[in-house]
Amino acid sequence: MWSVICGLLWLYVWQQPDPAVVPFYNTSVYWFCISSFIETLVQPIAVIGQILLFVEVKVSSVGIREIVNAQ
Repeated sequence: MWSVICGLLWLYVWQQPDPAVVPFYNTSVYWFCISSFIETLVQPIAVIGQILLFVEVKVSSVGIREIVNAQ
């Protein structure tokens, strides 16, 4: 929820940078909002997995994160 509010502020309230300097500002804000929203949804599941000592979940999430960051 906060990611959507902050995204709307970044796009419509605050002054945007020059498109020649930051060409994909709007697209970047959209992707940031989407990633923040997904992380907010996944965070409780990750905490429950750690509380219940699901080691496989932690290993899988770290592996997926490393694969995505390598791209």
